[in-house]
Amino acid sequence: MGCYKVGPGKAINPGIMPADFPAPEMFEGPYYYFDLQKAELLSDLENRLIIDWGRAAISWHQWATNDKEVLAIQTSPRYAFNGFENVILSYGELKEIVSDPTLYENWHTALSSVYAIYLITDRTNGKLYVGSAYGTGGLLGRWSHYVHKPHGDNKGIKAVLDSSPDQFHHFQFSILQILPKNITTEEVINIEPKFRK
Repeated sequence: MGCYKVGPGKAINPGIMPADFPAPEMFEGPYYYFDLQKAELLSDLENRLIIDWGRAAISWHQWATNDKEVLAIQTSPRYAFNGFENVILSYGELKEIVSDPTLYENWHTALSSVYAIYLITDRTNGKLYVGSAYGTGGLLGRWSHYVHKPHGDNKGIKAVLDSSPDQFHHFQFSILQILPKNITTEEVINIEPKFRK
């Protein structure tokens, strides 16, 4: 998304088709080709400005002269989602991501799309807890439970927090293995013990 300057239209023909264009059939027929140049206008709001497109939301373009209601201007997220294998989050980071589904939409989409075997590490003493996520909402649903209830209804973690209620602030969350959501709960539970050896 962004603002683009639209150059003059040209009747399409194979002679003006860019090299290696992936869909050459688009240069056949009575259509026009427009050269778009990205404009600096509003570039500071790119991927942050949310507007109400109205009933023309599916149109490939909108004229900048039409007023559009600004719904929100997002701040840039502090934590970028860079793939499941790179997920290592403190409790505070996880809480921020779970608590802001708009700002962290990429995280929410990714984490809710998979089941997983995950690891919680207590950074003060190195103790480890291996868990599995297979319920509603996938991994996001399971980790959200820890944000709302720091023990996550886990007996072992409950025992730790009974004796040291603030210990969850030292927990770190990471992913050991992602799993497709089309496998059964039993299959997920059977994979989990392999990581406890």
